[in-house]
Amino acid sequence: MREAEERRLAYLSCPKCYIDREYARPLRRNLLEELSRLAGETEMSVHFDGRVLTIVLNERIHEVVASGDSWPSSYRAIVGREARMPIRFESPIVEVSVFEGYVSFDALRLGPCESVG
Repeated sequence: MREAEERRLAYLSCPKCYIDREYARPLRRNLLEELSRLAGETEMSVHFDGRVLTIVLNERIHEVVASGDSWPSSYRAIVGREARMPIRFESPIVEVSVFEGYVSFDALRLGPCESVG
């Protein structure tokens, strides 16, 4: 029981931001398009400054307005063609988080990541 509570508290304090579903849909579509073009694995950077979530994938910058507390650093994730994104967003608000070494969209892990300062 204590371990579950510690994990819950760690999740509450992890970097996360929230995107309106109407903005998250084109972001998901664009990222899926970029991922489908990959021949192997590549780096994807993710950063949230308290207002804009910025994702750089395959040298293309994807930005979307989001809410939440700014993240203490940027993160570098390793993604490949097989990376999964949610098929659809059920909730009106989509959460993007960095927890336990993964960047996730609506709790679906996109790829392992590390802080890059």
